Amino acid sequence: MATRDYTLDQPVLDTLEQALREPPLSGRAAPSSVFRPSTHDEVSAVLSAADRFGGRVGVGTSPVEGVIVLDLTGLAAIREVDGTSQLVTAGAGCTPRAIAASASASGLELDLGYFAEPDAPLGDALARGEAAPLVFSVRAALPDGAVFETPRAPRRASGPAPEALLVGGDHRAGIVVEATLRLREVDPSARWVSLPGGAGRLRLLARSGVRWRSAALTAEGEARALLAASDVPADAVASEAPALPTRGRPVFRRWSTLTAPAGPLDLHGGWVRGGHAGPAAPWLEKARAAIDPRRTLAGGAP
Repeated sequence: MATRDYTLDQPVLDTLEQALREPPLSGRAAPSSVFRPSTHDEVSAVLSAADRFGGRVGVGTSPVEGVIVLDLTGLAAIREVDGTSQLVTAGAGCTPRAIAASASASGLELDLGYFAEPDAPLGDALARGEAAPLVFSVRAALPDGAVFETPRAPRRASGPAPEALLVGGDHRAGIVVEATLRLREVDPSARWVSLPGGAGRLRLLARSGVRWRSAALTAEGEARALLAASDVPADAVASEAPALPTRGRPVFRRWSTLTAPAGPLDLHGGWVRGGHAGPAAPWLEKARAAIDPRRTLAGGAP
């Protein structure tokens, strides 16, 4: 019986340009240009080719010299709204506002207060470190093109969460292509109220066992705390929900370290938007360097 050497049918790839001409990319991605993938496999293919041939990959919507820029807005599908587990799974190109609208049909809500720009892509928000307490699991393409997914169960027993490299990593340890976020039931009795005392008042309320659905801080004149809750203190005054900022890249800090709020701040789940970001932990930088030794990932493009 005749034998056949199937390796003769495989293309011989010597350059990044040749690799990008192979399926599933078929020449649609190139350095110094923007490519809009529509599947997770296309993201992985770009990273795999770049890692093999010394290319660089970033995320954004504007071309960058020498970098293959991925526009993730094509990954905008909402794959599942799980009403039983109160979870939603959506692509990195979907906006938090669109996710919230889809969840509302199931009587659930996504707390948009975690997001600086609810109409911007989810992937960008996660890369900046927004909504970390909402993240249940992530699916990401690593620098060599391999796909990583946080297991839903069983969760880790100890040690840092693996998604800590991806949420807040500015696309430098991997590119999140899909995420599963926590939802909550809608509480029609919750209302926004204003309280004097700012961050100190919130600390006292937390210690006394008061629970709120959302909170914000403002320093317009007297520092005040804004709460969305159904059971509120006696000195609370009815207020409107604080307006979310529409521009800018927020940074996060544990709210217990907040001393003097300046401008509108957003506090949820132990996090404050509007603090000052400190240097990344040494273990985090070492882990990123180990994951991407060839520096394939260029991070978020300007």
